[in-house]
Amino acid sequence: RDRVRKALWKGGDAPGPEDPYAVEDSQLSKQEQIEADIAEANAQLAEFEAQSKAQPKAQPKNRVIRTPRPRKFLKRRPNSKLRTSFKLTTAPTERELEDMKEYEPAMEGGGLETVGGMEGWWERNGRWGKESQLPSLARKKVIKNKDICEVFARVAITEALIVARVDPASAAGKWNQLTAKDMRRAFAFGIKVSEDGTGVILGGERNQQSVPMKLHKPQEVVEPKVNVSPEEAKKLVKSWDSEWKKVSLRDAVVNFAFNKRFNQLTGHSIHDGKLVQLKTVGNFLEDIAKPPKPVNVKVAEAVQQEGSLPALANVSLHERRVTPIDKETAVGRWKVITKELEKRSLPVTGHEHLPKPVQRKWILGQV
Repeated sequence: RDRVRKALWKGGDAPGPEDPYAVEDSQLSKQEQIEADIAEANAQLAEFEAQSKAQPKAQPKNRVIRTPRPRKFLKRRPNSKLRTSFKLTTAPTERELEDMKEYEPAMEGGGLETVGGMEGWWERNGRWGKESQLPSLARKKVIKNKDICEVFARVAITEALIVARVDPASAAGKWNQLTAKDMRRAFAFGIKVSEDGTGVILGGERNQQSVPMKLHKPQEVVEPKVNVSPEEAKKLVKSWDSEWKKVSLRDAVVNFAFNKRFNQLTGHSIHDGKLVQLKTVGNFLEDIAKPPKPVNVKVAEAVQQEGSLPALANVSLHERRVTPIDKETAVGRWKVITKELEKRSLPVTGHEHLPKPVQRKWILGQV
C-alpha cells in the first residue's frame, strides 16, 4: 500500500491520513474541521457586532424617531366562495361551569352527543353561494310513466322540427322550462310524416317563427313548470294517432334538439352511441321503456324473471350448465356406463390418472 501511495505522489508525501481506511481517524478529522469552522464563524460574528456598536448610525437633524405601534390584525372574511359564519366559538372551561349545579363532567366518551364535525359538510345547506351552484339542464327526478314520457316526446319533437326548420343555430344554448302555455302551443301544431320519414309541421308560419324566440327569451316572471298527471297523459295519448312516432331522427339538428328537450323534460339521458341506433321517435320511446338490465343476476334467474321461455312446454330451466353426465343420468344410462368403466379399471370421471405431458418438462428445461 505504501509503495502504491509513493508511486501516485512522486513529488512528496501523499495528503490525508496515513491510513485512509481507518474509521476513527477519519471521523476525528471531520469533527475537528467542523469545530474549527464553527469557531471561525463565531469570531467573525463577534467582530461584526463590536464594529456595529462602536459606530452608531448618524441620525439626520430634526428627525423624530417614533416607536412602531403594535399592528392590529383585523378580522377579515377569507376570500372564498364558501359561505361561512366566520364566528369563533369556544366551549366553556370546567371552572366556568362549576357554578352550574346540573353540570356533571363526563368521565368517559361513550354516550356523549356528537356536535358538529366534518361528515356531510359539503352537502349541508348554506355551504355554497349562488355562483357555485351549477344549474342542471335535466330534470332531477326521472319520469318513468310511459304515457307522460310520450306526451313530453310529442312536445319535444314538435319544437325540434320547428327549430331545425326556422333557426337551426338556436338548438344550442339554454332553453326555458316548459309551461302550460308552451305545451298547449306545441299541441296546436300538427305533424305529418313524408315518404322518407321527415317530419313536417302543419300550422301557421307566423306561429312557427315565434317558437325559437320564445324558447330563448328571458322570462320576466318565472312561471311554474308544467305537471302532467298520468290520467291526463293517458287521455292525450288516446286522442292522437301513432303517425307522429314515425318521424325520423336522421337529421342531426332534429336529433340533437329532440334529445336535449326530452332530457330537460323527463330526465332520461341516452348516450350518443345508442342515440345513433334509434331511427325514429317510436324507437326512442321503446328504448326508454325497456326495464334496466339486471346486475349480477344469473342467466337462469334472468330468464325465469322474464317469463316467456318457462311458459313453453318443451323448455326446462337449469341453474347450472347441463353436462353429458346429466344427460345420461336423465335417461338412466349413467349407472351402466359407470359399471362398465369400473370393470375395465378405467376412471369414471377426471383425468388425474393420466401422466403429465412430457413437453412441459422440455419447456421448463427439466430432464
